[in-house]
Amino acid sequence: MERARLIDVATEEEAREWARRMPVGPANTVGLRRCERPGASRTPR
Repeated sequence: MERARLIDVATEEEAREWARRMPVGPANTVGLRRCERPGASRTPR
């Protein structure tokens, strides 16, 4: 079963540091993706 974890960091480098510390086995991978928070222009009214 695949589980996703989200972390909130200020920079891509900080995300990479977290990824290096995650315990993963040989059959697992860690992926980094940028997620945008909805701003005022995207928030439904």
